[in-house]
Amino acid sequence: MNNKWKWGISIVIPTYNRQELLQKTLLSLSRQRLCKSKFEVIVVDDGSTDSTESLVKSFNSILNIGYIYQEDKGFRVAKARNLGIQAARYQVTLFIDSGVLLAPDAVEQHLLAYQNGHAQALIGLCFGFDEFTELDSDSDIQLFDNPDVFDYQESLQAYQDCRYDYCRDLNFSLHLCDEPWLLFWTCHVSCLTEKLFSIGGFDEYFNSWGGEDVELALRLKNIGVRLDLITAAKAIHYPHEKSETEVKKTAKNNIRYIHKKHCTLATYLLDQGMNWQQIVSTPTQSQTTKPDHWLGSQNLPYNMTHQSIA
Repeated sequence: MNNKWKWGISIVIPTYNRQELLQKTLLSLSRQRLCKSKFEVIVVDDGSTDSTESLVKSFNSILNIGYIYQEDKGFRVAKARNLGIQAARYQVTLFIDSGVLLAPDAVEQHLLAYQNGHAQALIGLCFGFDEFTELDSDSDIQLFDNPDVFDYQESLQAYQDCRYDYCRDLNFSLHLCDEPWLLFWTCHVSCLTEKLFSIGGFDEYFNSWGGEDVELALRLKNIGVRLDLITAAKAIHYPHEKSETEVKKTAKNNIRYIHKKHCTLATYLLDQGMNWQQIVSTPTQSQTTKPDHWLGSQNLPYNMTHQSIA
């Protein structure tokens, strides 16, 4: 392991005008059982106009927390996460979103998974998470607002992540999945920091919702990084407003870019409108050639891609 980073975990949270959701996330981090000296929180503000900075500063005495601000030039979550990676001081980087609540032992569970040297990148699930829709009933809110919500495991079973059934069918092991990168959603994932640097971080071409996380995971997979599930680290995705129509529209444009950049059978199927459930159920790695009908554009030349971490 590179001596540039200390043993521990850096938690990177990009945010934009999500003060109330961010507060919930930071409160859940303040309840972590892991020793404070073993983790840091890096909030990267993508140009908020609310009181995000003041909120972060209010946690200075509770958490080892830092605040990075970048000017509002549109949706730049990839750039924001890269700034967080560059600031990270620990050997493991954990990505979560504003509005993700972590169980009190979640950060510790991530770190333990890397301690034996086997884990390289981990995918965590989130109760209450769906790709395009959100929970919004009073009963949902009431449950998730309970500080002891993770003690109610039976109640939480009704809110399983939309990836849960597929992962359960694989016995929560991704070694039989040809395209595990399609499950790497940055609401709750972690990775060795040095691996993130080795691929240049997130591609900053992405300036609208969707795709920057799975594209990063595809590049991790391409350099031999193993993507595993972590079921011991529990998390909740707190309900918030989301436009299904808008996110599907921007995701489509970003999928086209991913296929032009990588030109694999899986990216072709994605570009043709198949969803992740359909693709991970398709044996894509048995293809030994690239038929002309799905090549589309050739892989983008390196100088047309936008990774920026050196």
